[in-house]
Amino acid sequence: MTRRCESLLFGLSLLTCCLNPERASAYSVKRVESGETVRWYTTDIEVDVVPSGHATLTTESLTRALQDATDAWRGYRGVPDVHVMERNSANREPGAPGANGSKTFPCSAQVLSEWPYTARQLAVTESTYDSLTGQMYEAHIYVNGTMPIINLGEDMAWDREMSRTFDLTSILTHEVGHVLGLDESEDDKSATMWPRLDAGDIQPRSIELDDEEGVLEIYRAARMSSVEAAAGCGAASVVGPMERGQSALVPALCIMIALARRRRRRSGDLSR
Repeated sequence: MTRRCESLLFGLSLLTCCLNPERASAYSVKRVESGETVRWYTTDIEVDVVPSGHATLTTESLTRALQDATDAWRGYRGVPDVHVMERNSANREPGAPGANGSKTFPCSAQVLSEWPYTARQLAVTESTYDSLTGQMYEAHIYVNGTMPIINLGEDMAWDREMSRTFDLTSILTHEVGHVLGLDESEDDKSATMWPRLDAGDIQPRSIELDDEEGVLEIYRAARMSSVEAAAGCGAASVVGPMERGQSALVPALCIMIALARRRRRRSGDLSR
């Protein structure tokens, strides 16, 4: 069976004047045609910090901020734990053994001194996923090195310098949400996944209810599939590492079981 891979590109922009009505659930998740959410099919994800030669956004500051950002998303049932690795992801092969002996897929975070995206974007995350199953294979965070970004301390007094700079930890907490599969939360300004950030704002470091509901919704299907997997070949089974455009060979029996289960789910729950 040939797997088609697609890419997502998320960007975090400067705060602009935008008034949107709030609603109870503003989070947004990406689904493929089959109805499956775009998500990781593994329990642990490793993000490699690419060494930085930037004057202020050093490797050390990027690592510290990313550790705080990943900690903010840790501990939710069924949601993969994101681990920060201080090494260059270019030296790792897809599916290399990772934390706790699990299989992980290539993820990285790095500062770009030359910014190829929209100038007002503070950071972007590029993700690659299987367009049939929704399984994510790659996620790479790029921080805009041309913008005034530093890791603001929570005890810093508001001053002119703080009012002109953007918080690295807040930016990365937002981007880790994308790594886990969340889209932007366009209608909830208090959410970490709100796609705009004001200078000096550190509120996005704190995960809000809308963010929690969103990430739990993404991996709800994975928790249900893990129950099915106990009977044999579950839909959440990892089919193996693949690069863009590569094909995967899956036993025909597993494919038939997965398709049969999908048909039963669709006929029993049309709201899914």
